[in-house]
Amino acid sequence: MNINQASKETGISKDMIRFYEKKGLLKPKRDNTNNYRQYDTHDIHILITIKFYSSLGIPISTVYKIMKDGDITLATNTLSNQLDILEEEAFWARAKYILAKDTNHILDQYKNGIEYDIGTHPKQYFYPTANTILRKVVTSRLVFRIQSHHKNNANYPQDTGLLLIEQSRLLQIPNEEIPAYQYIRFIQEVDTRKQIQIDEIHQLEERIKQLGYTTYGDIYIYSIFHNLSNTNIETICIEFMIH
Repeated sequence: MNINQASKETGISKDMIRFYEKKGLLKPKRDNTNNYRQYDTHDIHILITIKFYSSLGIPISTVYKIMKDGDITLATNTLSNQLDILEEEAFWARAKYILAKDTNHILDQYKNGIEYDIGTHPKQYFYPTANTILRKVVTSRLVFRIQSHHKNNANYPQDTGLLLIEQSRLLQIPNEEIPAYQYIRFIQEVDTRKQIQIDEIHQLEERIKQLGYTTYGDIYIYSIFHNLSNTNIETICIEFMIH
């Protein structure tokens, strides 16, 4: 088959196939009548293998070293190292999905005029921002926490952190494990320049009692939406642990 057919068969662009040939990964035969490249089944299998290794994030230069001499030891060592990277990528992809799904649910509730939401969180992990290298935590929920022993204080300490649904063994950052709990969270528009007052927290706790629940534990406050036409207003959740 010609290069157009090889490209269609493998999903690899013609330019990339030529690049692989230039790098020595591929040596298709030439048609004696017109000198055009001719790709057989073996060439197609090589292309698919290159595509597979490349899709795992392995550099072409390493793929060449592996395939040039059929170095299985280099292949296994390279794949073993790449597994850690792929595990971390899978972890963050899952974290993004969970966070996007939850945020979409909250905003959908608010859009439909529902001002509070009741549910259950699985076990979570709190990473205090004072001890966290933020660039390593690529996606999580940034929260302001009011710890239970500060809930009656007129002024509570600034305590911010990142919440993750799962814990990565590769993320070597101090964190606190939060057991699974039932929650109620109120969705509100607030003045972004003002801190939530203790009186407001107590008023929400009274509403929770009227709904038949008792609060306990820490309170988490987090932003979920901004309307740039009014820079002083943001939409937040104020989340209580309940039973």
